[in-house]
Amino acid sequence: MNAVEVDILLATFNGELYIDQLLDSIFTQTYSAWRLLIRDDCSSDGTVIKIKSFAEKCPDKVIVLDNKNKRLGVVGNFNALLNESSARYIMFADQDDIWFPKKIDLTLSKAIESDNNDNMPLLVHTDLCVVDKNLIQLSGSFWSYQAIDPARAGKLKDLMVQNVVTGCTMLINRSLAEMAMPIPDESKMHDWWIAMVAVAFGKIEFIPESTILYRQHGRNDTGAKRWDLYNLFKYMFLGRKLHQKIIDTENQALVFLRSYHDDLTRQQVVTLEMFGTLDKKNFFVRRLIALRLGLRKHKFLRSVGLYVFM
Repeated sequence: MNAVEVDILLATFNGELYIDQLLDSIFTQTYSAWRLLIRDDCSSDGTVIKIKSFAEKCPDKVIVLDNKNKRLGVVGNFNALLNESSARYIMFADQDDIWFPKKIDLTLSKAIESDNNDNMPLLVHTDLCVVDKNLIQLSGSFWSYQAIDPARAGKLKDLMVQNVVTGCTMLINRSLAEMAMPIPDESKMHDWWIAMVAVAFGKIEFIPESTILYRQHGRNDTGAKRWDLYNLFKYMFLGRKLHQKIIDTENQALVFLRSYHDDLTRQQVVTLEMFGTLDKKNFFVRRLIALRLGLRKHKFLRSVGLYVFM
């Protein structure tokens, strides 16, 4: 297995508080055939000093990209990193997390087992252990904490409505990377877009085991919120931007349709087009189309929220 190279992509921005712990956890992986590519998105703290220090100690393992003093945002940052990657398999890292020692070993083994060398796009992802800023455990399972089922990612119509793949646990093969690039600015997040490409043209595998400490500290770009009545109430009745978030997912579907129209099945084209244009329909037609497509989110009340606020 040591002959299989893995590129780890780390997009950083003002991450000096926790990045040492992430880097240490990558350097103590049981699997050693990896290369770490880092691009900083013009941090204003000491992040760059820290990552360059690590790179100087291990120049054969760590490459810091020249950002040319350009802010690209999360998606753009990962696009730049993907452009520099050349390995057969690619993983993604968040600056706040801590990797368990066998994270690469476990995920790569599953990928090799599932990859038939037939150029089919492949994505493997895992569960996460949710912790607070001091690494006190909030939940041993992110999937349970969020009340999501990773098995419900087998169809594009399900994944286009709600993402279940967390980028910092993903491993993808070269075929998927090349097909997903460039990730458009209109995508909600890089992991959501890559997952949609995987389910539309390849396959998604998951491992029901946590491979990282997923740190929640109030400044996460995305984060974990416990699935309970309090957060549900906030989500459905206090979230004034919920309708806009649904529109954003519709726009993402239309961009996906434009990007891959000629490669999609007829049913996928129809599904993406109908969902992507929901907001142009009247109140009743929107809901009739959604019912016809069988749109739903994880947990009944989330689906209720989808139909109420669409």
